[in-house]
This record gives sequence, structure tokens and C-alpha cells, in this order.
Amino acid sequence: MDDSQGHKKDTLVQSLWNAIFRGTKLRHVGAGKDPRIFVLKSIIWGRQESKVIDTETGEIFRFPWTELEFVDPVDGNLPGWPPAPKSL
Repeated sequence: MDDSQGHKKDTLVQSLWNAIFRGTKLRHVGAGKDPRIFVLKSIIWGRQESKVIDTETGEIFRFPWTELEFVDPVDGNLPGWPPAPKSL
């Protein structure tokens, strides 16, 4: 059985998610109250981590997904995307 098609599909989906969320603002919530704001640089799928940049210092960090949360609602957090339409 050729698994290369499934692997290519996974890679495509992961690349798409990485492109969509790159640049979103995140907060580190895993170590108490961390006031810093980070910007998503990349998603590290195999380790379930994200590489983020400190907006003030430019320093790069890696945090597990479970220790990060979006600063703003996802639909308003994507640079260049219009906000979601209001419900009728």
C-alpha cells in the first residue's frame, strides 16, 4: 500500500494551517501570568509545539500548544482578513 498520498495530503493540510495562523497574536499561559505578547512564526506538528516571537524583544521561543492561547478571537486575529460577519 502506498502511503505517500496520505503523507502529501497531511503536509498540504499542515502547510495550509501554518499559513493561515502565521502572524497571529498569542499569549503564553503555561507558566502563570506572562504579560508578553507573541506572534506565531510556525507550527511544529510532530512535537505539538509552536515557534513564536516575542513582540518586544524579537526573541524566539517554542511552547507546547496547550500553553498558548489567542489574544483576540481567531477571526479578528488574522492579519489582513476581514472580521467575521455579525450574526443576523
